Amino acid sequence: MPKDKFQIAVLGSHREDLDQKLYELSVAIGEEITNKGYVLLTGAATGISAYAVCGAKKQNDLTIDIGPAYSKSNFSL
Repeated sequence: MPKDKFQIAVLGSHREDLDQKLYELSVAIGEEITNKGYVLLTGAATGISAYAVCGAKKQNDLTIDIGPAYSKSNFSL
């Protein structure tokens, strides 16, 4: 990764029962971060973080997801 590639964190509720508009906004934010050439950094959780990753992945770009899981099998992303 180039030294000058900024990393922008998106963190929020892990709940899956929030207003649909919040999830749509999270996808748009994740997509825009990667559209601008930045790296998305999340807490690798469900909810807001997961939707932001979905947006970033529309661009097939790099995301960094840091979570508390003990193994890769604990992640759903």
